[in-house]
Amino acid sequence: MVDFKDKKWFILYSILIVLFDQILKYIVEVLNLNIVLSSFFSLVYIKNQGAAFGILHGFQWLFILIALIVFGIMIYYYKKINNNKILLLVSWSLIIGGLLGNLIDRIFRGYVVDYISFSFWPAFNVADSCLVVGVILLLYVFWRIDSI
Repeated sequence: MVDFKDKKWFILYSILIVLFDQILKYIVEVLNLNIVLSSFFSLVYIKNQGAAFGILHGFQWLFILIALIVFGIMIYYYKKINNNKILLLVSWSLIIGGLLGNLIDRIFRGYVVDYISFSFWPAFNVADSCLVVGVILLLYVFWRIDSI
């Protein structure tokens, strides 16, 4: 029987996040999307050469270096996580999947493809969402001392 608590499955979850993210980015890029669904929400094709909110435009090498360092640290600590720390493993999967999704863009495109746009927020993508949710979940896990 398959044990979905086995942390090997969480590597697969990260890979699935990367694949889903890259497939969506490819579709958005090929179709050159610019669909306004309402005054509140749009699907757009944006080349983000900066970090969150487009800050530090043009520092791709720095973002690649930081992502590689964070990835290395996360892989090192991943080996130390117990299988029964499900929330920690989920947060790790989300962060690694999101990190790799945007890292692939930075290395092979020279920019990150963003496509989800709300009228009150800068455009973002699935990888960004996974990173944010993963970090929030990780902070929650660390906040709960008994779960570390």
